[in-house]
Amino acid sequence: MFFATQVRGVETDLTERAKAMRVWRAADSHLPSDSITAIIQARDGFIWVGTDAGLARFDGVKFTVINLSASNTNNLVHVTALSEDSNGNLWVGTQSGLFELTGEKTRHFTKQQKLLDDNITSLASDNKGSVWIGTKSGLNLWDGKGFEPFTTHEGLSDEQVAGVNVARSGAVWITTRVGMCRFINGHIAPYEFQTESQGRSPEYLGAYEDRRGNLWAFGDTYLINLAEGKRFNYFRSSESASVRIWSLCEGWDGRLWIGTSGRGLFCFEDNRFEPVIFDKDRLPYDVRAICEDTEGNLWLGTSGGGLIQLRPQSAFILHEEQGLPDSLTTALAVGAAGQIYVGFQRGGLYMGTAGRFDQLEDSDRLGIQNYVSSICVGRDGTVWAGTLGGGLYGLRNGREIHFTTADGLADDIVTAVSCDAAGDVWFSAGEGVIHGFSGDKLTRVDSIQSMLKSTVTAMIPSSSGGLWIGTQDGQVLYEEHGRFTHLKSLGNSLDRAPVSALYEGDQKLLWIGKAGDGLSCVANGVVINWNPVNGLPADTVAGIVEDNQSNLWLATDSGIYRVSRSDVRKALGSRGTPLACELASQAKTLSDSSAISAGTRAISSPDGQLWFATSEGVLNVDTQNSGYVNAAFPVYLESAAFNGQAPLSLLDRTSAGSSSNPFNSPVDLKSLEFHFTALNFSAPEEVQFRHKLEGNDPDWIDDAGTRSARYGKLPYGRYLFHVAARTPDGKWQEASRTFAFIVPTPLYFQTWALYLYVLTAVALVAGIVRLVSHRRLRIRLVRLEQQQSLERERMRIARDMHDEIGSKLTKISFLSEHAQVDVKSDEPLAKKIDSIAETSRELLKTMDEIVWVVNPRNDTLENLTTYLTHYAVEYFQNTSVQCELKLPKEIPHYPLSSEARHNLFLAFEESLNNVLKHSGATKVKVEMAASVLEFELKIIDNGKGFETTSPVESPGREHGGRGGNGLKNMRQRLTAIGGECLILSNSGGGTAVIMRIPLDAKTSAKT
Repeated sequence: MFFATQVRGVETDLTERAKAMRVWRAADSHLPSDSITAIIQARDGFIWVGTDAGLARFDGVKFTVINLSASNTNNLVHVTALSEDSNGNLWVGTQSGLFELTGEKTRHFTKQQKLLDDNITSLASDNKGSVWIGTKSGLNLWDGKGFEPFTTHEGLSDEQVAGVNVARSGAVWITTRVGMCRFINGHIAPYEFQTESQGRSPEYLGAYEDRRGNLWAFGDTYLINLAEGKRFNYFRSSESASVRIWSLCEGWDGRLWIGTSGRGLFCFEDNRFEPVIFDKDRLPYDVRAICEDTEGNLWLGTSGGGLIQLRPQSAFILHEEQGLPDSLTTALAVGAAGQIYVGFQRGGLYMGTAGRFDQLEDSDRLGIQNYVSSICVGRDGTVWAGTLGGGLYGLRNGREIHFTTADGLADDIVTAVSCDAAGDVWFSAGEGVIHGFSGDKLTRVDSIQSMLKSTVTAMIPSSSGGLWIGTQDGQVLYEEHGRFTHLKSLGNSLDRAPVSALYEGDQKLLWIGKAGDGLSCVANGVVINWNPVNGLPADTVAGIVEDNQSNLWLATDSGIYRVSRSDVRKALGSRGTPLACELASQAKTLSDSSAISAGTRAISSPDGQLWFATSEGVLNVDTQNSGYVNAAFPVYLESAAFNGQAPLSLLDRTSAGSSSNPFNSPVDLKSLEFHFTALNFSAPEEVQFRHKLEGNDPDWIDDAGTRSARYGKLPYGRYLFHVAARTPDGKWQEASRTFAFIVPTPLYFQTWALYLYVLTAVALVAGIVRLVSHRRLRIRLVRLEQQQSLERERMRIARDMHDEIGSKLTKISFLSEHAQVDVKSDEPLAKKIDSIAETSRELLKTMDEIVWVVNPRNDTLENLTTYLTHYAVEYFQNTSVQCELKLPKEIPHYPLSSEARHNLFLAFEESLNNVLKHSGATKVKVEMAASVLEFELKIIDNGKGFETTSPVESPGREHGGRGGNGLKNMRQRLTAIGGECLILSNSGGGTAVIMRIPLDAKTSAKT
């Protein structure tokens, strides 16, 4: 049923409340013009809109203008007709030729390509891939290769073709300004028919064959059923001459929708014209084009009024226009004949059938104007109404029953009333009191008083013959044969929230609505709860009912929701699964906070209609309407724009971007923007999106209702973009196409370039290493050459000293010794000669030491230890001091510089000199020890020793050496070559001198 026609025979206008109509104009959208000439929905789901200023594609949210320039100019193109062939190509008829849109490619045909005329009047496509083109100068047939012409010579009644229609049977109907033709067996033949009367003009505008095979022709002011030969005139002869029928469309339910000029839209059903009222204050539109989409929405193209969408509505709110009072609806009930009874907070009790409600007869006379809290219809047809303050009323065929406290009621506040399968009536009066009425006898159930602790807020009959009762403190009780028991399986699962609704559904499931705590279901003794925490869209459920297909409907404080039967089973089969609730209406069901009532707020009538008591009035839902079919809708990736440039269209499947043929983006990618859409025309604003860019996003990113995604600079590599939309049943549906692209690596970052860089770097490093090593080698060679030169010079000096100075000193020593023989010992000259001899011997000894030091052949640790050993033995020879030697078993062949040997020898000599001259020792021990890292030399005597405060020097004067600096010189000499000198001594305990030098490459280089 479409909004704003008639509700059960009563004309009504609910546009502003239900918002079933939408209008788009050029001023507030990208619609090319407000004058719409053609509308079509293509197989891909897009709506194509032709105007007198161009063509646009529509996805329910935005219009995309398609460039159809007939030449190199920017002249506007007047679209006259649209059609889609069997291959999915869109054909566009204009006043400047014919266009074919294949993906993103456009072909333009004119008279130069054998069209009969550039002014196209109509288009139609058959299932063979052919396209029929009506023009001002005849008919063309496009067979995929060329245009075949048909004019009056081939049988056309007139060359000015008004319309072409390809029927489902395959017949092609052509209408001209003077008659109708049919294309059959390759020929055009006139189609003659007789009608009851002539129209105002003999001009035929179009023909249409409906699903039932009826052939319809429509002229300026009439509709003709050619199969039955009936003519239907709606417009009187007094109507303006401008009134005429422009377009015809068959709806999914078989009704014909007719667009006219000056009178707007009509519905033709049961051989009657019914005007469709848009708004009481709105002027009628000139409807030039009509199209029904796959969702049942009706699209109207108007002349100057823009594009209009009429949504199929199955939910209607009824109030004053249908005779209902302006008051809060509190209770509903249905009679055996399908009558709907409605109770109100103020206004009493009403009954309605066929879309019209009237106050129940005698209810006003009886004074049923109080708060009607609950209604039920007995098996005998008696309508029972409980009120808050007026007691209980019963009405049937003029019979009136009224119970108050004067008649035995516990209280005049009756919160609930129900009739069980046996016909007995039960109702609650006051807190914790249940009454029964059977026949003419009113009874009070005393057995339940100890069980009821609060007011009854829900009461329904059970399919097994008893009653279900819910209370304000969350209890649920079951009555059977007059006995009441608690529903033990609930336990504390209801958290003592007030029970606001009870319903025994399919397979004896007990549904429990709660005020503030959601919904519960008792299935086979197990309780399952839903609330906003686990997905229920509301926390108060005030009404529960099932339709004929066992779909569950919930009246809540946030709207009316529908849960499909399959989703109910899924939620019951797996605990923790949320109910997939689809919003059917935003009308809220709110209870009066100042009073407690147990009225049923959701019922089902025998004809499958659902009725809900809402805060906005009585809501009627026609579940037979297709508005609640959860059909999946197509999701498309529309375009991708790189670096803010013109977007790349992705609707054409032949374009690059598939996984096997990825698109190469610019190397300097700085920004990327995707646009996507989902073709849900019934509620496009409710579509939710999410996207994921493989290679960049670890998971899906929710976009809510945004239909675009932006990215900044992306690393080089391969990417794959996905987009998905949430369907009405809550499932995510991914677009049929993804977009694969590559951010190419620059030449200077590609693999071969990196290998080249590595090789270049290796070569450069190798060259530098080679250069440095050669330089070091040259420096080392220079140093070795200098060292060898120095060693040769030292050898020469040692040789010269030994040969020249040594021979002369030896001669002096020899002459002085002979002179001693010739001179008497007591003569003064003898002493001088003796001094000369002694001095020459000392000089020879010193020269021998210098020669040893200078000679490079002695620059090893082994030669040093050998020389020191011989020197110590010779030094103490012919003295009173006994010399003991302790040498290592093996001495490493370690090189020592002449400076190191010289300083160590002088320190060693100084130490021996101190032992001989100052210690008064009789025994001296010389120890040598060599390791990989160190050479140690110890001189230990048993002399008188001296007191020291540190192992280095004594606090008093220094011993030995010239000027008393012997010990200090020894320390300095060892320090100069990187070693150390320790002196250990105490008075009367002898002295120990320890000399250590390191044996490592660093020290060797340093020394």
